[in-house]
Amino acid sequence: MVVFAMRNLANFDKALIVTSNGSFALLVDEFESRGKLRAVLSVKRSWRSLLLKVSAGGNIVFLDEIRSKLEKSKKRPADR
Repeated sequence: MVVFAMRNLANFDKALIVTSNGSFALLVDEFESRGKLRAVLSVKRSWRSLLLKVSAGGNIVFLDEIRSKLEKSKKRPADR
Protein backbone atom coordinates (compact mmCIF):
# COMPACT_ATOMS: atom_id res chain seq x y z
CA MET A 1 0.00 0.00 0.00
CA VAL A 2 2.80 2.42 0.86
CA VAL A 3 4.66 1.71 -2.37
CA PHE A 4 1.46 2.20 -4.39
CA ALA A 5 0.72 5.50 -2.62
CA MET A 6 4.25 6.79 -3.15
CA ARG A 7 4.25 5.86 -6.84
CA ASN A 8 0.89 7.55 -7.35
CA LEU A 9 1.36 10.57 -5.09
CA ALA A 10 0.84 13.00 -7.98
CA ASN A 11 -2.64 11.56 -8.56
CA PHE A 12 -3.89 12.43 -5.06
CA ASP A 13 -5.67 15.69 -4.28
CA LYS A 14 -5.80 15.02 -0.54
CA ALA A 15 -5.31 11.85 1.48
CA LEU A 16 -6.93 10.63 4.67
CA ILE A 17 -4.61 8.00 6.10
CA VAL A 18 -6.13 5.69 8.69
CA THR A 19 -3.46 4.26 10.99
CA SER A 20 -2.04 4.30 14.50
CA ASN A 21 1.16 2.64 13.35
CA GLY A 22 4.46 4.51 13.19
CA SER A 23 5.43 2.40 10.19
CA PHE A 24 3.38 4.80 8.07
CA ALA A 25 5.17 7.89 9.40
CA LEU A 26 7.34 8.31 6.28
CA LEU A 27 4.28 8.09 4.03
CA VAL A 28 2.41 10.61 6.19
CA ASP A 29 5.47 12.88 6.16
CA GLU A 30 5.68 12.76 2.36
CA PHE A 31 1.98 13.62 1.92
CA GLU A 32 2.27 16.39 4.53
CA SER A 33 5.35 17.93 2.93
CA ARG A 34 3.60 18.10 -0.46
CA GLY A 35 0.40 19.58 0.97
CA LYS A 36 -1.57 16.47 0.10
CA LEU A 37 -2.44 15.27 3.61
CA ARG A 38 -6.01 15.96 4.72
CA ALA A 39 -5.53 14.19 8.06
CA VAL A 40 -4.41 11.07 9.84
CA LEU A 41 -7.25 9.17 11.46
CA SER A 42 -6.09 7.12 14.43
CA VAL A 43 -8.04 4.84 16.73
CA LYS A 44 -7.04 6.23 20.13
CA ARG A 45 -4.78 8.98 21.34
CA SER A 46 -3.11 6.52 23.72
CA TRP A 47 -2.33 4.14 20.83
CA ARG A 48 -0.77 6.61 18.41
CA SER A 49 2.89 6.54 17.60
CA LEU A 50 5.10 9.52 18.43
CA LEU A 51 6.60 9.27 14.93
CA LEU A 52 3.11 9.47 13.47
CA LYS A 53 2.25 12.51 15.58
CA VAL A 54 5.37 14.34 14.40
CA SER A 55 4.85 13.36 10.74
CA ALA A 56 1.21 14.45 10.74
CA GLY A 57 2.22 17.88 11.96
CA GLY A 58 -0.63 17.97 14.45
CA ASN A 59 -3.14 17.07 11.74
CA ILE A 60 -4.34 13.92 13.48
CA VAL A 61 -7.88 12.99 14.50
CA PHE A 62 -8.74 10.27 17.02
CA LEU A 63 -11.79 8.07 16.55
CA ASP A 64 -12.39 7.76 20.28
CA GLU A 65 -12.69 11.57 20.48
CA ILE A 66 -15.16 11.93 17.59
CA ARG A 67 -17.13 8.75 18.19
CA SER A 68 -20.32 10.56 19.17
CA LYS A 69 -20.27 12.47 15.86
CA LEU A 70 -19.96 9.25 13.89
CA GLU A 71 -22.45 7.05 15.72
CA LYS A 72 -25.93 6.67 14.42
CA SER A 73 -28.27 8.34 16.88
CA LYS A 74 -30.86 6.16 18.55
CA LYS A 75 -34.33 7.49 17.95
CA ARG A 76 -36.61 7.53 20.94
CA PRO A 77 -40.09 6.08 20.48
CA ALA A 78 -42.73 8.77 19.95
CA ASP A 79 -44.40 9.95 23.16
CA ARG A 80 -47.92 8.60 23.46
